[in-house]
Amino acid sequence: MQAQKPIQKFQLVQDSFSPSQARRVVKSMLDSYIQHYNLEYMRNWEACHNFDSEAIDEKINFLKSLKRDLEQSIDLAETERVMLKLEGLMGFRAAS
Repeated sequence: MQAQKPIQKFQLVQDSFSPSQARRVVKSMLDSYIQHYNLEYMRNWEACHNFDSEAIDEKINFLKSLKRDLEQSIDLAETERVMLKLEGLMGFRAAS
């Protein structure tokens, strides 16, 4: 079995933001990701109304939960009037 080496890795975001700026960045990133899975759901549903949506539903629910958790952390930072450092690493590798 071959080890899956990353094809490419890069720092997507690494900067300090006010809580309101961080909220916009996080919302934009996660909403795009959620929208991707919503569209995938609709494509599958149009092809077959009885398709098994469990995997997509889990992904959407996870992302929505993550978004809520991050928004709570941002709310706390806003209350405490602190800046937030956002760091995001993205990597690509061949899917098996």
